[in-house]
Order: sequence, then structure tokens, then C-alpha cells
Amino acid sequence: MEELNKKLAEWAGFTYDFTRRYSWEAPNKEPLPSGIPDFAHDLNACFKWLVPLLIKLEPKVWMSLSQVSIVSFAAMLKANTDDKLIGWAVENDPALALCKAIERMVDNGS
Repeated sequence: MEELNKKLAEWAGFTYDFTRRYSWEAPNKEPLPSGIPDFAHDLNACFKWLVPLLIKLEPKVWMSLSQVSIVSFAAMLKANTDDKLIGWAVENDPALALCKAIERMVDNGS
């Protein structure tokens, strides 16, 4: 999960600062002495840092996060222009499902 969190943090604009005591800096330039958020297990962090970027994407992205069974959550990202599925995942944790859907979108260059 550490690699996934790092990939999403970099996509969201977090930067690694080699010149200071802390290593990561948030997109708003706030130092993060405890490191980047644990996006894969923290839905609040996803909605604070990742979802606003999805909203700003062009073409627009439609997002769905839903519980599909007692223990499974599905996340889907679709391009608003042609309804093409650009990211999806089904996981036991809603934050992880959303993160993996975003990762798939990023990896596909959407």
C-alpha cells in the first residue's frame, strides 16, 4: 500500500523535500513531518486531497463509490464525454477501492 499511497500523493501534487527535516510537503506547501496521508485506508484523506482533483479534471469525470455486498465496495470513474470507464476497483475497504480506481485511471493516462 505504501507504493500506492506514494503514487497517489505525487499525482495529487505532494512533493518530497530533501532540504528540510520533514520529507513530504502537501500541495498547499504545508510540511508533513509524519508523512503523506494513508489514502488507501483513510476515506477522509481521499475526499480532502484526491476527489477535488477528480472534480477539476477535463474532460469531466463521473465518480461512483458504492457498497456492493456486506464486505465489498466498488469504485468507478467514467469520462463524462463518452461514458467510457476509465478506472474501477472492487475492494473490502471503500478508500482502497477508490484509490485503486484512481490508480487505474492514472496508469491508463486518462
